[in-house]
Amino acid sequence: MVERGTVKLKWRRSLFLFFALLHVIIADDIPSVSSREPVPVEVRNERLQAEQAELHWLNNVISRVDVQQDNQTGKMLASNPRPLMPDLVTTTQKFQLPEPLQASVIQKKEVPNFEEEEEEEDGPTLECQHYDEVVCREQGKCNVTTLTCRPSGHLSFIGCVAVFEFPKDLVTNSSEKHWPVEAATVKTLGCMSFQSAEVADCNHPTMCKQSRLTRNTIATCCCTTDNCNTMGDLHHLNPDVLKAQQAGYLQLLICLGVIIIVAAVLGLACFLYTGCGKIKKKYKDMEKTNAMENGNRPLVDRESFEMVETPKELPITDFVRIGFGSFGKVFRAKWVCDSGEVKIVAVKKIMEANRRDYEAEKKIFEELHSYGKWYSAIVPFVCAERIGDEYWIVTEFQERLSLYEMLKHNIINPTLCYRLILTMLDGLQFLHDDRPCFFKIPKKPIIHRDIKSRNILVRSDFTACITDFGYARIYEKTGVARSDLLGQVGTTRYMAPEMLAASTGFSTTAFKAMDVYSMSLVMWETINRTKLLPSESPEYQQPYPELQNTKVQDVRTHVITNKMRPTWRPSVLSHELMSLFARVAEDMWDVDADSRITAGCAFNQLWLHTMAARGRSEGYHSGDDESNPLEVSDPLEVYHDLPGKYPHPSADPMDDDNPPPPTVPICTEDGVIHGDAPDVPVQEAFEEYLEYKPEPEQVFSVEKQMLMTRAEFEELKKQEKEAAEAQEFNSRASTPTPAGHF
Repeated sequence: MVERGTVKLKWRRSLFLFFALLHVIIADDIPSVSSREPVPVEVRNERLQAEQAELHWLNNVISRVDVQQDNQTGKMLASNPRPLMPDLVTTTQKFQLPEPLQASVIQKKEVPNFEEEEEEEDGPTLECQHYDEVVCREQGKCNVTTLTCRPSGHLSFIGCVAVFEFPKDLVTNSSEKHWPVEAATVKTLGCMSFQSAEVADCNHPTMCKQSRLTRNTIATCCCTTDNCNTMGDLHHLNPDVLKAQQAGYLQLLICLGVIIIVAAVLGLACFLYTGCGKIKKKYKDMEKTNAMENGNRPLVDRESFEMVETPKELPITDFVRIGFGSFGKVFRAKWVCDSGEVKIVAVKKIMEANRRDYEAEKKIFEELHSYGKWYSAIVPFVCAERIGDEYWIVTEFQERLSLYEMLKHNIINPTLCYRLILTMLDGLQFLHDDRPCFFKIPKKPIIHRDIKSRNILVRSDFTACITDFGYARIYEKTGVARSDLLGQVGTTRYMAPEMLAASTGFSTTAFKAMDVYSMSLVMWETINRTKLLPSESPEYQQPYPELQNTKVQDVRTHVITNKMRPTWRPSVLSHELMSLFARVAEDMWDVDADSRITAGCAFNQLWLHTMAARGRSEGYHSGDDESNPLEVSDPLEVYHDLPGKYPHPSADPMDDDNPPPPTVPICTEDGVIHGDAPDVPVQEAFEEYLEYKPEPEQVFSVEKQMLMTRAEFEELKKQEKEAAEAQEFNSRASTPTPAGHF
């Protein structure tokens, strides 16, 4: 609901702007008295003082000839006579005046109330006509004399002036701008010193013509040549022309008023529409989350979800199930292109209950797809559609499956370990980076929030790519809605300490640090399965293998209270290059999130040392062989720009046979066949997966101040609702009726 005070304030602002515009339009015809050229501060202050003095003099002249109407005679009366200027020399002049003025010749007559000049000063002079109606009426001295005027002090400009009555009711039936002044309406003739011609408003040098209105019935004019203010040369503004201009102004004001009213109505309608939309969105957000009570489910508006509501058909056949999960199932399938080409794809079928996961992942893939080219360290995206009652995420199939599957069933050699860690760090630093390094335009940073070995796929060339963006978020310039980041997301075993303690920050740096921590555990998981000595046969272990229970409270106690971290085998610490990988992983799992190095920093350190171990100058190129682009430019940039055309610049794991690289798993109807377990049935594989299924979703209850499962949280909400309904029923039952009875 819009507050009344806000609406009143907007109307007041509109009225203020309207009258300001009106003032500018009306005053547009009045000449400006300010100089267009820059003026020094001292001169400007001096001019301001002079203008104030001149305006004060003009107000005195006008006020002392302010006309009062005599009810009996109808003649104009004046009061309080004052001299126009003190520095005047009187001369003689013969001038014929109409009644009540009489013609006469005066020989060196002194002007009344003027002091005699002690000494004539040098400088330019101007002769002007002098006449005072007050002296004429009271003393009978109605002669027009000639005065010689000189500049006074800093007032260097001299002008002849006249003050007369403005006949506002005069009808001239003429389109001329000026009209002659009748001699009977003249009040004062004289001269005055000004600072400049603009201040004096002497727009007509040889003829005294009125240029602006001063008051309702009194007008003035100014000119700059000798005796230019004689009775026959006085002109006032034509009242008929002024009335026509005022009528034009009135029409313009009416048009402007209509425009402003229409604009105000449209603006108010727009304001109410957008305001109501914001209020509606606010209540929708309140329904979606209350503090941390929405947990780790991705929050997606129904409006954005409706664009995929129409079921479609995709050219996909021959589904072979290769994975399970709480979200749904993963299949290997064939995609038949329009050209007839067949591609092998991976199809993740998400159930209706997890459609928010689908929409969140779809948004991430579409954002990356919009940049025009694809980064090879991210699983290639094909499409995302609703098919029937399911939601499909289709990506390119990676024949070596996940890093978890490879490590669980195979011991790897150091060369393969280096390539896997480098490429998965490359993918994470790409997601976090917002610099225009690869796309040549700024990229929005993306936070994954569920980094683990199951969400890293292995390509045929043993490079890694990151997948599963159901919990990922795009970090916009305005950040991410807090309601979308409050839950404990990810797999408990890989959660950062601040996530376990529910004390996460909301900056992009804080969420990147959590991804870095999770990646460090995947690095330990990979290094721990690497054979470094001929006599070694390291077993596969997930991070913190000593934990028998991976519930949140148990992992929190182990990681935060006891400050435990995974341990390294002695052979890792004694190995020259592998020990460097271990030290970088330790810098990534620091207990203090602000002290952890970034994914980009970790990648650069390991990349430079790994490339240096291969004998490359500065870790990137040698510059001798110009036939191979990898040798004459940044090899990693060329690899990503031309995917599939050139091999990864790191050492090839196929050249290291200690032990040989793992074979490609075989996906059949009965299950996935690995090199160490050729006959694993589907049901046994599913039961094995359930052993490592992530913890149930944890939701923080503000009322109880504790974490609980989603089922417990829903049950608590149900009990609170029933209690509130019962209390409302009891309050109604205890309320007396109008008759006063219960």
